[in-house]
Amino acid sequence: MLRAGTYLRLYWIHATWALFVPLYLWSGTRPDRYMQDVMGVEPSYPRSAIATAIAVTAVEAAVVYLVIRPRSYHRSWRRALAALLLFVPWLALSTMTMMHNGPPVFVHLLWDLCVVLTLVGLCLSAALQALLHRGRG
Repeated sequence: MLRAGTYLRLYWIHATWALFVPLYLWSGTRPDRYMQDVMGVEPSYPRSAIATAIAVTAVEAAVVYLVIRPRSYHRSWRRALAALLLFVPWLALSTMTMMHNGPPVFVHLLWDLCVVLTLVGLCLSAALQALLHRGRG
């Protein structure tokens, strides 16, 4: 039987993605101020934007999963660093695309920020564990 820590180690990427799906759905109910104030349009619920954002987030989660490989992950700071090197530029690109976009794009930026911060913590933790392990052996 798997312990809670093992479930967290194996499925943290899935859980994070599952937490963001309701945020995407909720973001569609938020007003798009640029469309309302500047363009004078009252936008309807952005189904295609939300579906696209959820799909892009799923692909990003799959990329993190393929790089990190949680089932065999053990103090591998190199994997976390590789994923970080992929996602920091992606976070910068997501930040640049924020202007004049609606709330689903903002939620996607939050997703990218969450992934990058988690990868930074994972990389630092794994590097520290590897150093401590090396010091003992």
